[in-house]
Formats: sequence, structure tokens, C-alpha cells
Amino acid sequence: CEHPTGTLVIFTRVEGLLRRCDTARCEVTREALEALVSGRVPLVLVSDSSASEVKQLQSELGLVQPFVCDRGAALYIPAEYFSDFGESASESWEVFSFAQADPATAIRLLGALFVARGHDKILSVGLGSECGDGAMLAAVDVPIVVRDHRLDQRPLLQYVAGAYLTNSTGAAGWMEAVIGRALR
Repeated sequence: CEHPTGTLVIFTRVEGLLRRCDTARCEVTREALEALVSGRVPLVLVSDSSASEVKQLQSELGLVQPFVCDRGAALYIPAEYFSDFGESASESWEVFSFAQADPATAIRLLGALFVARGHDKILSVGLGSECGDGAMLAAVDVPIVVRDHRLDQRPLLQYVAGAYLTNSTGAAGWMEAVIGRALR
């Protein structure tokens, strides 16, 4: 999706945002996913989980996109992803491993790969909700904190100055961030 300021890429935390710690079910709405898919907007999952768990979640969501896993220690990109920019039917992946688990490094690398593969510039949007999401949110152009009344989000909002705080919580907050902020 070409945005006035570049190719839009959305990075979203899985734990605590797409999946609650107390439930295995995915909280994202089909409407928001369909808007991203129809707009050819990459949705990059950022997770503490292993690659196989993130691949399983992508399968549940009907996605084959780059993702960050193992607390930021690895970036997986579907083979041939940049050749046609979009979903890849291939089962093979390019894997980048990092010495330290840091999702910000993976986000910057993926952004550089988009530019190296012919995109003038990317506009990166990050969605998080917990203090542990600070590094990821600080690494994107548009940081969005999805409101969660169970958490004290003030430290996160102080760490990521200028972050947008959604009005809604949970899946509705995620949809507000994607539909109401990122895609407009």
C-alpha cells in the first residue's frame, strides 16, 4: 500500500495484544485483517514465541508475511517475498538471526530490505500495549499504544514520546489503530 509518505508496513505485538496471556485465541478482527490484505499492507507479527508458533498463528489468520520471533532474536521472511511484494506461496523462509534479542534491530533490517528491494521509503507503524513493547515502538515511525485498563501504560507512553494512545481496548483498540490511524 503506497501511503503519501511511503510504503505502509504495520508491526504488531502478538503477546498481550493479538493474544492475551490467559487465552490462546486470537483477538484480531476479520474486518481489520481484510482491510490490510485488500490494501496489500504487510502485517509483521512481533512475538516472544518460536517461529513454529508464529507460523501457526499466521496460518490461523490466513497470512504469509515476514515476522519477528524469539523475543526479537530472529526475523523470518518468506522466500520470494520481495520479488512480487506480497503473499508468498512458498514454504521456505529467509532467516536472519541476531546475537541479542532485540525487535528494533529486526524492524530496522526489514525496513532496509524494503528500501533495498525498490521501495522509495517505508512508513512503519507499530502497535503495542505493554512496557516490554517500548523498544519496538521506539523503532517505528508511528508508534501506537493500544489502551489496556489492566496495565499502567504511563511508563510506556513516557518512553515512547508522541505515541498515540487508542480510545478503545483489546480487539476494538487494535482495529481503531489499524483502520482509524494507520490506513488513513
